[in-house]
Amino acid sequence: MGKIIGESFDPYVDEQVKIRQQKLGQTNRDNDLLTYITSKTSWIRLASSVDISQEKANELGTNQIGSSLAKNNVLQGGNSRSTGNKFIPRAGVIDAYGEDPTQAYGFNSTAEFGLIPPPSVESFEITPKNNGSLSVAEVKLKCFSKQQFKIIETLYLRIGYHLLLEWGHSLYYNIKGELISNPIFSIPSEALFSEGAAGVADVLKTIKDTREESDGNYDGLVGRVTNFNWNVTPDGHYDIKISITSTGDVIESLAISTPLPSKGEEDSTKVGSDEEDKEKRAATAIDKTPLGRILKYIQMALNWPNIIGPLYLNEFGSRTKYDGVNILGIKLSTTSVVKYINPLTNDKVLNLVGFNDVTPHKDPPTGNTNIKKPEAENEIVYINGEGTSSDYDYYYLKFGALLRIIQNFLLIYNKAPGDNTPLEPLFRIDYDYDDNKAYLPADVFSIDPRICIIPSRVTGTYRGFWTDYISQTQTFKELNKLLGTDFFDPNNEFICNFMHIHLNIGFIKQCLIDSLNNEGDIKFLDFLSKICEGINSKLCNYVQFEPFHDKDTNTLHIVNKANSDKLLENSPPVTRFRVGLLPQGESSFVKDVSIESTIPANFATQIAIGAQANNNEGIYNSSPFSRWNAGLEDRIFKEKKTAANSSAAEDKKAQTEKEEEEKFKELVEALGETIYYYNDFDLDEDLWDLEIAVKDYFKIQLQRLETQEQASSPMIIPISLSLTMDGISGIKIFQKYTITEDFLPDSYQNSVEFIVKGVTHTIDNGGWVTKIEGQCIPKVNYALVDSLPNRSKITAGATAGASVGTAFAQFSSSTTNGTAVQQFSGSTPNANALRLVLNKLGYKEKGEEISNGGDISMELANYAIAVFTEIKTQYPNIDVRVTGGNDKYHQKLSYNSAHKRGDGLDFVISPSDPTTLANIDLLLQGFAAGNRNPAVSFINEYDSPTKAASAKHFHIRMGRDKSGYNKIQNAYALADKGQLITYNIA
Repeated sequence: MGKIIGESFDPYVDEQVKIRQQKLGQTNRDNDLLTYITSKTSWIRLASSVDISQEKANELGTNQIGSSLAKNNVLQGGNSRSTGNKFIPRAGVIDAYGEDPTQAYGFNSTAEFGLIPPPSVESFEITPKNNGSLSVAEVKLKCFSKQQFKIIETLYLRIGYHLLLEWGHSLYYNIKGELISNPIFSIPSEALFSEGAAGVADVLKTIKDTREESDGNYDGLVGRVTNFNWNVTPDGHYDIKISITSTGDVIESLAISTPLPSKGEEDSTKVGSDEEDKEKRAATAIDKTPLGRILKYIQMALNWPNIIGPLYLNEFGSRTKYDGVNILGIKLSTTSVVKYINPLTNDKVLNLVGFNDVTPHKDPPTGNTNIKKPEAENEIVYINGEGTSSDYDYYYLKFGALLRIIQNFLLIYNKAPGDNTPLEPLFRIDYDYDDNKAYLPADVFSIDPRICIIPSRVTGTYRGFWTDYISQTQTFKELNKLLGTDFFDPNNEFICNFMHIHLNIGFIKQCLIDSLNNEGDIKFLDFLSKICEGINSKLCNYVQFEPFHDKDTNTLHIVNKANSDKLLENSPPVTRFRVGLLPQGESSFVKDVSIESTIPANFATQIAIGAQANNNEGIYNSSPFSRWNAGLEDRIFKEKKTAANSSAAEDKKAQTEKEEEEKFKELVEALGETIYYYNDFDLDEDLWDLEIAVKDYFKIQLQRLETQEQASSPMIIPISLSLTMDGISGIKIFQKYTITEDFLPDSYQNSVEFIVKGVTHTIDNGGWVTKIEGQCIPKVNYALVDSLPNRSKITAGATAGASVGTAFAQFSSSTTNGTAVQQFSGSTPNANALRLVLNKLGYKEKGEEISNGGDISMELANYAIAVFTEIKTQYPNIDVRVTGGNDKYHQKLSYNSAHKRGDGLDFVISPSDPTTLANIDLLLQGFAAGNRNPAVSFINEYDSPTKAASAKHFHIRMGRDKSGYNKIQNAYALADKGQLITYNIA
C-alpha cells in the first residue's frame, strides 16, 4: 500500500492498463496480437527456504544438504532444478530408477510402481485479510509417490517456515507495446537461495523490482506456512493444500513485554500476583518491562539533567526557568522546562538503562529501509507544569523516537549464525521524521498535555484575572521554542511532520497498562492503536492515525485516514478501467464488473435523514449523501428537519441565533484562556477544565472545513465496486481507481471515487485472474485549497469582542452547504455582447450559464469573442457550446475562482476526437503567447482535467494560473523562436 490514502496507481501499472486496452481495441490485428489473444497462459513457481542437515539428508536417502535439496525441488511446471543462478525445468524420461537431478518423468520413481510424473503446483488463490494488511495464499500441490511426498513434506509442509510463491504471464505486452514471450524472472528465487544471509526485506525488494521490470505481469509473495492438509487418493496420488500467510502476521500476536537482561536485581514477574491494588501492580509491572524501564530512566534523565545527562547521554540537559505570576508582590511559582537537543541514540539508551548483553538493531545508512531521517532534535522534553508540585510534572518523548526504540530493542530479529548482531527485525517500523506527513485543514493544538503536545500557530485573546482584566494577545511562543518547529513542514503550511508529536510518557505507560492481557503480555498492535487513538482525540480528530502493515515491504506504517487527499495535489490522474460498451479503438481486459450496496439498518436511517439535508444540523455524518443527491427531492417528505427548525420555531430564529452567538463567544474566550495557560506552562486543572469548550470550538471549525471540502468527510459510502480482470500486479490497498464514465450513472460520476480495499489473485486452468474490491468514497474537490492564498488561520483574537457576531455568522453560514444562490438580476452588457457573437457564429450557450451569477468582465468577453471567431474561421465544421462563466454554480462555491470574478469561461467542442482537440489546444497556445500583458491563459481539461473538473472541457481565463503553467511557458518559448502562430485580442 501507499502511506497516503488515495494515491494513484504506480506509473507502470497505469501504463500497463492503457497498453492492454489499446492493443485489445485494435481492429487490424497483427500476428503478435493474435498470438497474445489465443496463446496467453500463466505460470506458478513455489520455492522453499528449508535447509537440510546431513542427518536429515541421510534419513531422506539423499546426498543433497544445505539448500541443495530445496534448489533442486523448486515446483514450477513439474519441478525445476537449480544450475548456478538459473532454474531449469526438468525434462525427458529417466534412464534408470533412483534420484536423477535432470529428468522429469520418472523423477523419484521406483521399479515397484513404475514411472510417475513429477510433483507440481496445481493452482492457488490469494485473498486479503485484516483490511489488506495481510495476504493468505491457499496453494494446491500434487505428488505421485511416497518418496516424492517425503521430499515435499520436508521442504513445504513446515509450519512457521518461509516459502516463496511466484506467478506471472507467459506472454504479455510491456508498456512500450512490445510482445514479451516466456520471460525468465529468477532474481527473487536467487535471493532466497543466496549464499549470504538473505532476509525477508531482500526478497521483498527483488519481488518489487521484478513487478516493475515486468510492467505488472509478474507477482510474488513470501510468507510463512501457517497450515496444511493432505490426503491420499485411491490411485496413490497425494493431494496437498498449504496455507501461506504473508509477512507481518506475527504483528498481531507480538508481545513487547519480554524482559531484557539488565543490571541490578529487577524482578520480572508479570502481573498476576495476589496484591490488592491491581492498578499499582500493573504500574509496577510496566516499570519492569523493557519499554517501561526505558521510559523510567528517561524521566530520571529529565529530572537530573546536570548529573545524569553528562554521565549517560553525553549532554547536559538544557534547563530554563520561568518566574510565575506576582500577586501583591508575592511570587506564586516558578516553572522549569528541560530538553535534550541531541537525539536519543541506541548507545545512549544502552548507557542510560544499563541493558546487559543486548545488541540493538541499527538500520544501515543505505539499503532497503527507506528511512531518510531516523533521528531528530528535542526528542525528550520535560515541563514542570505548576511550580515545584510533582503532581504536574510532564515528561515527553517524540512519536518517532518511541517507534525507533521499539524497532531497535523490542522486536524479534533475524541474526547471522554465531553473531548476536541483529541483521533485520521480523518487520520494520516506519519512524521517518521527514517522510510521515499529515494534512491539517487548519491550525490546531493538543487540548490535553497529559496525552501529547505539539507546537502551534494558533493565536487568541485573553482577558481575565491573571492579566488584570486587560485584553492580551496569546500565542504558543514559549512552547514552540521548547519543542522546536520541525513539526511544521517548511514547504507547505497545511502539512505537518507527525513523528515530531511529543507523547506524554505517563500516557505511554497508561497505554501499556491498558494493553496488558490476562497472561500479563502487552500486545504491540493493541498498544500502538491506543497511542494513535489518544493522539486523534486530543488533536480534535483533525487526524485519524492508525497502524497499518504494508505486506509488500514488510513495514508497519502509521497512516492518516482523514484529510490525506490534499497531500496528493500533484499526483498523476486516477487510472481509468474501460468497461461496458466501448467506442471503436478501445477495448477492455476487465472480465466482470459488480456494484453492490450493503447498508446496515441504522446507517440507512442516517442516509434517509441526510439524503435531502441542506445543512449539518444534527446530521453531520450524512452530508456526503446530501451532496450525492443534489438536485433530487422526495415529494412525499420534501424537507427533513428537527422540531427546533419546524415552521413554528422559525419565528424564534433571531433569538436562537443570538443564543448560539453567545455560546460561540464563550468558546472563543475559552480558546484564548487555554493558550494563555499553555504559554505560561500553567498546565493544571484550570487548563483541563477548558478541554470540552476548546474541543467544541475545533469541532465547529472542522465541520466548516468539511463543508467547504478543505477537509475530508469521515464518511465512506457503503457501496463497493469490484472488477475482475486478466491478472495484473502492483495495485495496492488504499489506491484510487475509476471506470469509464458511460458505465456509471451521472450521480456517481460527479460525487464519488473508488479506493482499493482488497486485491485477490487466482491461478488455475483458466490462467491468472485479479479481482479488485473497491470502496466508494465522496469525491474530493482539490481546487478549493488551490484557490486559497494562505491558510485560514484559527485566530481567537480576531473573533473576540465586537467582532464575535461577525465571526459566528461566518461559521454559521459556512456550514450551510445547500443555500441557493439567487439568479443574478442586474445588467450583463459584457455577457450580452458575447451572446450576440455566439449567435452570429452559430454557437450555443448552456442555459444562461455565462452570467446567471453576475456579469463577466469586458476583458474576458473580448478574449472569448476573439477565440470563437478564430475557431469559426479555421475550423468551420466544429460546434462550440459555452457551459460555464460567472454562473450560479461557481458563485455558491466557498472558494474564490476566476469564474466568480467574471474572468473565467468554460466551453466544449464537437467533434472531440484527438486531432480536433490538438488543433484547438494549439490555437489557444497561440492566444496565450500573443497576449502576455495583460496575460490570458487556458487549461485543456480534455487531456489534463483538474481534480475539481466535473466534465471534460476547455477553460479560458484572464491572468495566469498554476494549472497548465508549464504548457503556457512552453508556448511562450515556441513563439519567441518563431515556431508558434500567435493571435492578438482586438
